[in-house]
Order: sequence, then C-alpha cells, then structure tokens
Amino acid sequence: MDSQQAIAHLMELTAITQANATTLVATYGTDDLESALLEARDKKMISPEAASVARMALLTNLTRDRCQHVIDSTRDKATAEVDLYAAIRMVEAYHEVPPIVTRPALLAVLMRVNSDLAQQYLNETETDPQSVQRAILYIKAAQQNSSNATMALMRLYTSLPESTASRYLTGAGAQGLEVAIKLACEAGHIGKIQALVARLQARFEIDEEEAKHYAIDLDVKGDYSRATQQVIIDRFMVETCLDRQDASSYLNKTKYDIDAARHLFREDLCQTTIIDAENGDTRHPPDVHPNTHVIAVLGVTDGNNNASPSDDGWMVSD
Repeated sequence: MDSQQAIAHLMELTAITQANATTLVATYGTDDLESALLEARDKKMISPEAASVARMALLTNLTRDRCQHVIDSTRDKATAEVDLYAAIRMVEAYHEVPPIVTRPALLAVLMRVNSDLAQQYLNETETDPQSVQRAILYIKAAQQNSSNATMALMRLYTSLPESTASRYLTGAGAQGLEVAIKLACEAGHIGKIQALVARLQARFEIDEEEAKHYAIDLDVKGDYSRATQQVIIDRFMVETCLDRQDASSYLNKTKYDIDAARHLFREDLCQTTIIDAENGDTRHPPDVHPNTHVIAVLGVTDGNNNASPSDDGWMVSD
C-alpha cells in the first residue's frame, strides 16, 4: 500500500489523528504498521487495550468489532487482563483464521516481536507444518536461554495469562520451567492432566500431541514418573534398535538414567563376538544369543570361492 493508504488504515485501526498517523507512517514505513501502532500505545496516543484490539485486527484481518468481542471473551477472569494470545487461539480454534496466519501472529505475541520477524523465525525452524513451539525453542537456543522464550513456552504449554505465568516462573527461580508448571498445578491454575502434558513438553521438548500420547493414551493414570519412563524407553529404543523389553532392562538397571544406560549398552556391544565370514566357518549358522547384535555390511562375501555351489555353497549377505 502507498503512504496515504497506510495512514488511512492506521487511523482506522487506532482512531488516532491524521497528524499522528502521518508521523508514525513516516517513521516506520508503510510495511510496518504493527510497530507504528505499538509506538502509538507507548506514547499514550491510544490505550493498551485499544492497541491490543488494533494489533489483533492487523494480525488476523478480522474487524475491530470482532476482535474486541473475542478479547472480551478471553479476558482473565481474576484480573480482567487482556490476553491477546488466548484471543488469537480462539479464532484459530473456530477456524475463523487459517493457521498460516495465526502461527506468526501467536509467535509475535508470545515473543514480543513483530509478525515479520516471527515469520522469519518460523521459516528458519524448517518444520512442516510450521511449529510455534519449535520456533520458540530455536530462539531460546540461539539466544542462550532467553527469558522471553522461557515465558513464551510457559504460556504456550499452560495457556496462562502473562502476569500469572510470570508469577510462577519467578517462584520457580533457577529450577526452571517444569517446576513453574508444577507450581501452577498445585495452586489450581491448571488441571493435573494439562500439567502433566505441559511438563512432558517442557522436559523433553516434544509437541502437544506426542505429550498427550504419553500422558493420556498410555493410561499412566496421571503418574508423572510412569509417563517420563515411557518417553525415555521409546527414545532409548530408537537409539539402540532394541525391543521394548531389552530397552527397559537396560534402563531399569540404571534407574532410568539414559546416559548410564547408553554406557552399559556400549559395554555390552564391545563384548560381542565378531563373526568373520571371510575366514571363519560359513558352513553352519552363527552362534547367536539373545544379546547378540548383528551389524549388516553391504555386499556378499565369497572368501576363497567358498560361496561356489561346487564347494561350500554358503554366503553371508546384508
């Protein structure tokens, strides 16, 4: 849009004067009305609530009236605090706005950045579909434990308003996100199953659907220890290609210390008898035991022409 259109749109969103709108557009350009309206809020040209309504309208392309209605419906009941994150989540749940629009909007609100930068973060995570959680974890890693990212994850996992989430994070202190979620549950701000799902997401950095699988589908009856053990078993199975029984055996021996289980597994691998198909006996099946690990090597062995039908006739192949 050109400058006149941008000025008109900003005035429509915020109800500020034409002179103020002209100054803001001159400062931020025609492509960053989001920063312009936040500047209008900071300079008290509009109220914080009016800025939230305007920002939601800008991010979602919904009317100001509809945004005001949704914001009123999602206020925190205890504090009447405007919760823009909850409002955008609501219109996403009602399919009023497609995920391709809501994802950068949600990330922008949670991380306190504009939507263009939020979209850039989403693009850099290279997930399909683009994941708000993955983007926040990416930011957290890149910024070395950013406090903004921790707050964003707390709100993402618990759906608590910012002031409430901040209180529990402060209470948890150095113990971190998972303890903050536990405190919120103990205080009755979130339910036990929601807290279990959130704690699994926080500890293992898994998405909500996977966390629900461990918390609900496996019928762990709300037991945090049982749920975490199932996650650890599955991860160890993937790493080692062991079946569930053998993976559980290693982890039970190490009290579910996965690093200790890895070490024990590597020790057992080192004690494995190596079957040399090139120079050994190929006339009989190898001596295989329950703890034998078979390592496939590409190609067919034919040492000393033993694979010839006129001689041995046996070969070892992948």
